[in-house]
Amino acid sequence: MNKTPLRHFFRAKIKNLSKNEKALASERARKTLFETISSPSLIGSFSPLSTEIDLYPFNHFLAQQKCLALPKCEKETLCYYRVINLEQDLEKTKEGLFEPNPLRCAKVHPLELSLVLVPALSFDSKGTRLGHGGGFFDRFLNKNPRIQTLGLIFKVQMSKKDLPKEPHDHVIKKVLAF
Repeated sequence: MNKTPLRHFFRAKIKNLSKNEKALASERARKTLFETISSPSLIGSFSPLSTEIDLYPFNHFLAQQKCLALPKCEKETLCYYRVINLEQDLEKTKEGLFEPNPLRCAKVHPLELSLVLVPALSFDSKGTRLGHGGGFFDRFLNKNPRIQTLGLIFKVQMSKKDLPKEPHDHVIKKVLAF
């Protein structure tokens, strides 16, 4: 099953969003998250790419509360680490991602996470996710199916049609589009 054309299609839709549209959508997403998560426990968030909802202020709040865990790609596995200081605890990868520095951050067991926020290129109405193609989130969530998940995307990323689903693809329980 070739998902490459769909990835190109949704990347183009995101690229057509203005900085202002992205900023407004990101602000609405953060406001919703702040309202939804009144007493934060350990939350698995993500360090957003420029094509994703900007969670930096939300992540900063969680870090101050000592409730932030961010993923790090280790070989073929996604591992979460508790992050206390966004400025000091992250390192930039060659792909341009900001990941926890394992020398500064403690690894957390997946079952410690009360919620995992999941980025994507697209979701459909059933929660089927179209990711970037590495399979990291799918492998992590399939190994930990009891973890609550919440997908976060821009409205233009919501697929009007069912996305192709392979046996290893993990369905996200709830998706919010802004």
